Amino acid sequence: MPSLKDFVESDFNSNSFAPVDVESFIAKKGIEYIVSGKWLKMKCILPFGHEDHTPSFFIHKDHGGYNCYSGCGSGTWSELCTHMNWDMNLESVTVGMLPDSLWKESKQRIKEITSLKNHKEKTFHIPKGFEHISATDIHCSNHYNYLVKRNMTEWIGMFNIGYTTKSDSSYGKEYLNRIIIPCHNVEGKYIWSEGRLITEAKTDRKYYRPFGVNKIEYLFNIHRVLRKGFNWCIVAEGIVDAMNLWFWGVPAVCCFGADISDEQIEQLMVFDKVFLCLDNDPAGIKGFVKAKDKMLGTGVELYRTLLPKGQDVNNITYKKWCSIYSNSKQIYKVANLYNNITK
Repeated sequence: MPSLKDFVESDFNSNSFAPVDVESFIAKKGIEYIVSGKWLKMKCILPFGHEDHTPSFFIHKDHGGYNCYSGCGSGTWSELCTHMNWDMNLESVTVGMLPDSLWKESKQRIKEITSLKNHKEKTFHIPKGFEHISATDIHCSNHYNYLVKRNMTEWIGMFNIGYTTKSDSSYGKEYLNRIIIPCHNVEGKYIWSEGRLITEAKTDRKYYRPFGVNKIEYLFNIHRVLRKGFNWCIVAEGIVDAMNLWFWGVPAVCCFGADISDEQIEQLMVFDKVFLCLDNDPAGIKGFVKAKDKMLGTGVELYRTLLPKGQDVNNITYKKWCSIYSNSKQIYKVANLYNNITK
């Protein structure tokens, strides 16, 4: 039987972060429990469980993962709700306020974010020989076929997607087998061009950028979202995901990976609502938890939009996306907190 420590570590890598205040939810159900650190300890509640005379069932207060030490097994919050026939959409108890300790941490975090000093941006030239991809240009037939395969041909003009047959000191030969996607800062100023691999070679990096680009300072597509006047946005891991959502009319940005930096959070603070749509894998789950903790108290309504495991936005339909988006879970809501702190 695993220890509590073993269970926490293994459970962290699964989809188990509860969209509710777990303790309030359990109390609302009238279940008797005692608090043991970050765990709620109680008699086994599983409908297929054993008769429990002494408490042997544990539920984690933060992520809702459970474990029965009498052999009934362990699982995620979602699995527990399925076993118990709990409707999370109707019965969720969302977090509506911050404890005093987190309030202090939030103020300090905002102070750190807002005190970040401006610096001179390093910009890169457009790759030599850059041309827009065209169905009639034989030099980019492989690039165009890749876009056809991914249903991305209508994005060419929208995002100025191109290719090159030349290499230079900044971009090198790495860009020859890639579609080239221009990237901008929050004001819409061109900074560099991202290269997305068009082959499935396992030895090559999927995305490539010139040496010296500090990607953590930027959010791809944020300038378009702001120019359209949106007060909310979706945060995706990859550029292709963000482009696909934008094509569907959804205000989406990309954070270039699973980690959202302080510099990126500073930019996200201009929105009223932010939906985190990171990949449903160990890296994405860890990234979500880190971003959630960093954004406590920023005044932004924060939601988690959970993709099916093993899928990204680009391989689901628009109808499926609408269903996923409608099931987004609100994590924290602290109205006007940021304004009150900075007055």
